[in-house]
Amino acid sequence: MIKRILTALMMLAPAVSVLAQSSQDVSQIGQTPVTGAGESQQISKASAAPQGDLQRFGANLFSGRTAEINAAGSLPSDYQLGPGDQLAVYMGGKVQQEFDLAVTADGKLYVPNIGVISVNGMTMNRFKGELDRNLKQYYSDYSLDVMLARPKQIGVSVIGEVTNPGNYTAGALAGVLDLLIMAQGPTPNGSLRNVQLYRRDTLYARIDLYNFILRPVGHKPVVLQSGDRLYVPIRQASVDIAGEINRQANYELNPVQTEHLSDLLKLAGGFTDIALREEIKIQNINANGVATVQYADFGSYPDIDPAEDPVLCNNDSIYVFAKTIKSPAQQVSIYGEVKRAGSYPWQENIRVSDLILMAGGLTRSAYLLRGEVATIDLNEAPGISSFNVQNVLNRQTAPIILQPDDQVFIRRIPDWEMGPTVDIQGEVQFPGTYPITQNSTFLSSVIQAAGGPTSNAMLREARLMRQQAVIPEDKEFQRLSKMQAADMTDSEYEYYVMKQNTRDIKEIVVDFQKLIVEQGSTEDIKLKDGDTIHIPPKPQIVFVTGRVSQPGGVLYHPGRSINYYISQAGGYTWDASRNRAKVIKLSGMILEKNKVKSLDPGDRIWIPRKKDVDVWQAFQDIVMVMGQLATVYLVLRNAAEK
Repeated sequence: MIKRILTALMMLAPAVSVLAQSSQDVSQIGQTPVTGAGESQQISKASAAPQGDLQRFGANLFSGRTAEINAAGSLPSDYQLGPGDQLAVYMGGKVQQEFDLAVTADGKLYVPNIGVISVNGMTMNRFKGELDRNLKQYYSDYSLDVMLARPKQIGVSVIGEVTNPGNYTAGALAGVLDLLIMAQGPTPNGSLRNVQLYRRDTLYARIDLYNFILRPVGHKPVVLQSGDRLYVPIRQASVDIAGEINRQANYELNPVQTEHLSDLLKLAGGFTDIALREEIKIQNINANGVATVQYADFGSYPDIDPAEDPVLCNNDSIYVFAKTIKSPAQQVSIYGEVKRAGSYPWQENIRVSDLILMAGGLTRSAYLLRGEVATIDLNEAPGISSFNVQNVLNRQTAPIILQPDDQVFIRRIPDWEMGPTVDIQGEVQFPGTYPITQNSTFLSSVIQAAGGPTSNAMLREARLMRQQAVIPEDKEFQRLSKMQAADMTDSEYEYYVMKQNTRDIKEIVVDFQKLIVEQGSTEDIKLKDGDTIHIPPKPQIVFVTGRVSQPGGVLYHPGRSINYYISQAGGYTWDASRNRAKVIKLSGMILEKNKVKSLDPGDRIWIPRKKDVDVWQAFQDIVMVMGQLATVYLVLRNAAEK
């Protein structure tokens, strides 16, 4: 008998577990991945609004739940016995008997020594009294216990705005929430606060699921019966609330009662500690699309005058500001030799050492013996005080507390200079930065230190770039820049064009092919600090330029002829000089088209333009020649006649 009792208690565990899990999920239901409500933000009233799309409160009550519900729970006092219920009857005292009884399909029980008892629709208390009355006719001096060993199965329809509507079978102790979980919950349009239970074509009860989420006690569960229908209608109204409240979300309004702002605040978990309760923004967009805004004073919350408690309407957006919005933004700044110079929010009791750490710490070039703090006062000149940077960081002196708008300066070590370096990039074995001796290290030495060029290096296109020195101001060039070209003399125009074409020259001309392959010492120049060497990779294309329809690169195919690449580039244009076409090899050699045996990646085919013909000049030349021939003819004829 004890074993049966333990079995019955274990059957009650799943529903208790479900209810406990639901209580644990309250802190997570309706939460959104937005900025925590406790974080202060500077938000203007004109632009403040709930941040992003707020998640519907209660939406994840059904997420991750299993559709296989073996629901059980504490036996309600109004539980009615019916076909399929299995009972355990234990008689103690002198009798010491036990019975396992099952309610038949016609709602009756057979009790040994007593007979058949009709129990359909009886509550457990009533059945126990009826059984006790019958047993007293046969037994005396006994105790009686009756337990529900296994509840009957019931069929319930779940319809309306649910994910999987249909007919479901569950234990008779299953609740409304259990059946909704089996149907995988309401759709995004389904109501969570107006679930309707129909029994024999009559609205039997309305269920507000917010009670399951927010109120662990104080609500009586509805006992389902076979043939019940759960209907989830479309939700009618909802509001957003965000800002300095504990649970930002979109909340559904109860459709059968009027709800006020104070009711919504209870659903949202109340204010945070830094909430500005005196100016709560309520924005509504009416049916005409016009937005209206009002502000509510909840400084005395939760003791609110009902006349000052706004009634909520569909599409209301409530925003609770932080107290810091009324305080001007306060900051401190740090400049100079720190890794992240700039302005940072001021905090009470912030020290110079704290600000240096917030700025990422000092650079290697920071001067540690002296820093400065400038205290800004709008009515007076800035106050400057100095400090030993190293002592402040090592806490060997009293901490320096900063006030709002203070500025900290960390100076650079005088004449600080790291060793001269050059960068080599691209197709070398070990690209990177290399130290040099100013005006002593040669280009070939750095290339050798970098492991030399790779087999894919395109030496002909390699470049050496040098930082420009500061160019003295050229007043003549500035004067010419303001003039029209037509107003310049020939010498002025030549000077202007020359200066314009040389202002941005950074490349040092070096024949890397000759330097590396032929080891030409004439190309080996001395490097300077900041020089950059770039050796590009060989392109796997052949360039076609000049008078073709689509100049550009054509994918390289070994063994293809020049005509193939020209045709891939769209062919010759009408003004192309085909016989004068040339090939510029990757090595820099220029060859006539008919002398090229094969092409390599990176080679360039150049099609020049036909020479221009002056038709008028040609006509004049023809007329002149014809005139001269006519003159010769006349002279010869006259001579013959004589």
